[in-house]
Amino acid sequence: MRKLVRLGVSILFALSSIGHAQQLTVAQGTGPETLDAQRSTVQQTLNVSQHINEALLRFDYQQGGVVPLLASSFEPVSDDVWEFKLRDGVSFTNGEPFNADTVKFSVERIASPELNAPGAVEVRAITEIEVVDDLTVRFHTDGPSPTLPLNLTRVAMVPPGYIGEVGNAGFGQNPVGTGPFQLERWVRGDRVVLSSNSDYWGGTPTLEQVTFVAVPEEATRMAALQSGEVDIAVQVSIEQAPLLERMGFAVEAVPSLRIMMVALPVSGEENVYRDQRVRQALNYAVDKESLVTNILGGYGEVIEGQPLSSEYFGFNPEVAAYPFDPERARELLEEAGYGEGNPLEISLYGPQGRYTRDSEILQAIGGNLRNVGVNADVQVLDWSLFIERLVAKDFDGGVFWGATTVPDGGIWQSSMLASGAAYSLYANAEIDEMLEEAGRTVDSEQRLAIYQDMAEKLHDEAPFIYLYQQVDLYGVAPSVSGWTPSPDESIYLWGVAID
Repeated sequence: MRKLVRLGVSILFALSSIGHAQQLTVAQGTGPETLDAQRSTVQQTLNVSQHINEALLRFDYQQGGVVPLLASSFEPVSDDVWEFKLRDGVSFTNGEPFNADTVKFSVERIASPELNAPGAVEVRAITEIEVVDDLTVRFHTDGPSPTLPLNLTRVAMVPPGYIGEVGNAGFGQNPVGTGPFQLERWVRGDRVVLSSNSDYWGGTPTLEQVTFVAVPEEATRMAALQSGEVDIAVQVSIEQAPLLERMGFAVEAVPSLRIMMVALPVSGEENVYRDQRVRQALNYAVDKESLVTNILGGYGEVIEGQPLSSEYFGFNPEVAAYPFDPERARELLEEAGYGEGNPLEISLYGPQGRYTRDSEILQAIGGNLRNVGVNADVQVLDWSLFIERLVAKDFDGGVFWGATTVPDGGIWQSSMLASGAAYSLYANAEIDEMLEEAGRTVDSEQRLAIYQDMAEKLHDEAPFIYLYQQVDLYGVAPSVSGWTPSPDESIYLWGVAID
């Protein structure tokens, strides 16, 4: 009977797609909060916007390095100057040309305080943008900047003329770009529909239409995948993965670059988290192995008491994870002045539907903390409200979330730990100095040594409750060909087809 139902749904789906057969639908846990590719670093938002607004470069995980995209080549011409050659004949979908002036505008825009873009950290080393000619641009940096190409994989190119007409708000609602797809419609909180760009510089995409739908509930995503309503689903049910495989779906398990943690608000006003003993106690109190085994079904890896997993440049194999040690947690809390009659009172915040089993993980962390005498008030928020408050630094307690970048420890830590960075709840002058020193160090071995020394300091400093590296599970319909999941959670559909 199940096969008959499945066949019936497939026939109906095929009939509805006559004349537009190359349609693909992706179910994500959340929808985009903006379509301005420069105003978000949320990967599920970038999965949409990267098809519209491209960067100069991209990180190719199969090749293991940075490769050209809108740039045709790039090279350092001195210790503090990078030169980029641009592709000729590229235009935005509104007819506006892509050239060196576009690059200058795009980089200056993301760096501007008025935009308040979380990605501004990617271009902070740039002191001047020199337009050499229409297809050549030079980036002058504040000293050597060996990671600049990596940073620029995360900076989208945007059209200056169009933004001048519609403004930043208008662009965030209705962007135009150089990418393989263009916006057809956006129903906020529900779906984004993209149609192919027949004039794309890389050739017309195989897919005629791509739809990203927001489906926060895991069970609903699974039902939509099984019924044929969606073709790719993120965060598939761990329990239902074997069933999906028996039904002919591919289940892709990919170790993610996303580091899951509870960020502790160390910077800002005086608070309980300023005491290092409290931060360390919270790390000892949480049973990370149990989270991975009992809630994630083994699809995760406990991180080794530092902000990076082994895939990142800068990981220190000599640093060990905080063991689950409730007794040590109680001792440290007592040393800090908390205990029976005077319990530590904290709040824990986290989203629902963004990460695998996120609300369940958050509740379990709260339970672990209560077991050592901490009064933990757990608050699960809708993703749109959560990310708004995260960017505004509007949390007075621990924040459960996960962050990913290209696999470079300096880029990850500059975004999440540098004083004043968009997502940083931490401030430490010594760590800032180490990040700056490493960012100007061309010799890779010396740079690695700085990051590994920093890992030891950050283990003891404990600005996070260090949790685990996520393993992503995708469900993929048998009709999908040409798509490979990425460790940065990017869903890129150029070259993908529906058979």
